[in-house]
Amino acid sequence: MTSQDTRNRLPLDLTIAGLIIALVIVLGVVLSWLNYRKASAIILSSADTIAAQIMQEMTLDFKATYRPVANTLDLLARSPLARAENLAQRPKNLPMPMTALHDVPSLAAIQLGYGDGDYFITRAPGCAHPRQRLAAPDDAVIVVDNIDA
Repeated sequence: MTSQDTRNRLPLDLTIAGLIIALVIVLGVVLSWLNYRKASAIILSSADTIAAQIMQEMTLDFKATYRPVANTLDLLARSPLARAENLAQRPKNLPMPMTALHDVPSLAAIQLGYGDGDYFITRAPGCAHPRQRLAAPDDAVIVVDNIDA
């Protein structure tokens, strides 16, 4: 060996320290990358689970809210009120919509349209606008509006 070769060489302890530092950096980068991948997978899995739970709760809430409405509409479609031909026959059948408006809080009004163009609307007693418009008394149980064609 020449004297020039010995000058360009690093001492053994510096070489080993440099290799250890490089190994620690590479190992840290690899572990960080693996941690990132696993954390991302866990977060995505949790987000999917939470989204599925929210969707299930919303579906159940929607069914709980609108199933009584659909059942009420089905009953009303089969009731004598749906077949009433004139205004004189319609008030006789008010107990069913009154009960529906009372028992199903998500209903604000029940509206029936007839083949001759008549329109019969029963509203919940809590609706202030129809009461004022129709000058209904404060102790009114139901607000009824009939539109003749």
